[in-house]
Amino acid sequence: MSLPIVCIPPVINKHLEVYRPFFSKPQFSHFGRLVTGHIVCENTTLQEINDCFGKCEQSNLNRFVSCSAWDLDEVNKIRLNQVKNSLPLRKKGVQIIDESLLHKTGPCMELAGYHRSGVTKRIEWGHMAVNSFYTDSQDNDFPIKTDIYVREQDCSKYGNIAFKTKRELALEQIDFALENNLPVGLVLVDAGYEGEKFTQKIQSKNLDFIIGVRTTTNISIDRQKRISIGDYLSTLTDLDFEFYLTKEKAYFYHIKQVSIRGIGAVKLVISFMHGDEKNIKCYITNLQDDKTIIKLLIKRWRIE
Repeated sequence: MSLPIVCIPPVINKHLEVYRPFFSKPQFSHFGRLVTGHIVCENTTLQEINDCFGKCEQSNLNRFVSCSAWDLDEVNKIRLNQVKNSLPLRKKGVQIIDESLLHKTGPCMELAGYHRSGVTKRIEWGHMAVNSFYTDSQDNDFPIKTDIYVREQDCSKYGNIAFKTKRELALEQIDFALENNLPVGLVLVDAGYEGEKFTQKIQSKNLDFIIGVRTTTNISIDRQKRISIGDYLSTLTDLDFEFYLTKEKAYFYHIKQVSIRGIGAVKLVISFMHGDEKNIKCYITNLQDDKTIIKLLIKRWRIE
């Protein structure tokens, strides 16, 4: 149980004021409690947050979160404006898009479904979140947007929810970042989002990219017959890898100019961390500087 919250701290109240015109008076009160609870409570469930504010009726907070008439995207736009006014976003940054499974136990929980966990590698029950995160060379790091992915067979359970693939959600999140004038210059995603149309969409937005690819992806080297990345990987030895040292770890990488049908000439990046040789990652990118590529991938690993 967290310590009781006597009042919303003035420093938080100061940053909440910009949201006041967006909510009704009761909604703004619930919003302030929700934000404060997520900052100071040890357990950030609605019950825990509500209990920290004393004898309050939890159903009111529940209704604010689940069925009140306010637009989460509009609130998110206000937050991003606060970020832009607070951080020196002077250079082009990176939009990292990844997914995470939020494990749940309630069998009737809204929008939950069975998804493959990237951690356990098993099908498990929970919310599959597609997340966007901004980072740049000045160490400005903050979340951009999160969407819940709902399987096509589950959409009919929740009324008028239109099915969207993870790629479609990712592209919408890129558009959301650009529409809100975030200085995104590069998109970085893991395998699972790869695909000819997805890459072409990013190229059409004049963005650079580092996109994870599966070892089954076919490549051509020096106009030779196409082979899978897996087959190419089997030809490499320790001598084909270079290393990059940080204060914490050593990273090994191999970079090769290749061609992929429908995408064109790109660099193939094969990398792994020292001590985790079995977890080899493969990416394609239109960036040309090898050191820049590796630095971006290392930052992505740290954020994960």
